[in-house]
Amino acid sequence: GRCMMINVVQWILTAGIIEESFKFVSLLRLRPTPAKVNATLASCRCKCPGLHKAWWIRLADTPLAVALCGVAAGGGLATTKNFMYIFSQESIEKAFGENDLESAYGRIGASFAHMVWTGYVACGLAKWQFLPPGDPARPRRRTSYLLAPIVLHGLYNWCSTLQRCEAYEETYQGKLYKSDGCYLPPLWRMVFKGGHTIVMLLSFYWWHSEFSEIAGDEEEEDSAVAAVAAAQAAEARQP
Repeated sequence: GRCMMINVVQWILTAGIIEESFKFVSLLRLRPTPAKVNATLASCRCKCPGLHKAWWIRLADTPLAVALCGVAAGGGLATTKNFMYIFSQESIEKAFGENDLESAYGRIGASFAHMVWTGYVACGLAKWQFLPPGDPARPRRRTSYLLAPIVLHGLYNWCSTLQRCEAYEETYQGKLYKSDGCYLPPLWRMVFKGGHTIVMLLSFYWWHSEFSEIAGDEEEEDSAVAAVAAAQAAEARQP
């Protein structure tokens, strides 16, 4: 039990903090208005040879644009990791030698998880950027939504690791040693399999709730603009 508790802390402090923080840093290049873009360029004193200062800054002028950028950032990191896992020498040997495609199938769920974790953080960043100060729905800090994905990421990896069995076989001094490589007994492996599913569902639910709120606000604004335009067009047609 002590070893398992140390393991979950390790996952949160490594994969959770490192990967989620790096994905969030990529979103800090977004600015809500052209004026904010110009202000950032004016305050930036550093220059990189061969690159314009504006290369780093990107305009995302609606909350929905920021939220979608978060999903894209998560998908980008997941794609990079997928190449590392799927095309590693061990995965290739299992796929073509043992007809074992676990590495490829296992990355599908992880890809969606990365997308919703960064998408959730991006929703919080969108609220921080676009809601006026003093609004009760506005986060106190731009990083307010970052802690939950860090913990969820660590729990996801923890549950994924402890539910597995990795068979091991080696010949030593003429003797064959075999092991099923299971970290836990069958009952506990089922517990962690259930925990893995709960983490996934909770991640999707939190992201869906935040994203639906932002997308709903966007639709209301578009409807209001369309109604105003229709009213103005009707007035213009009157004699």
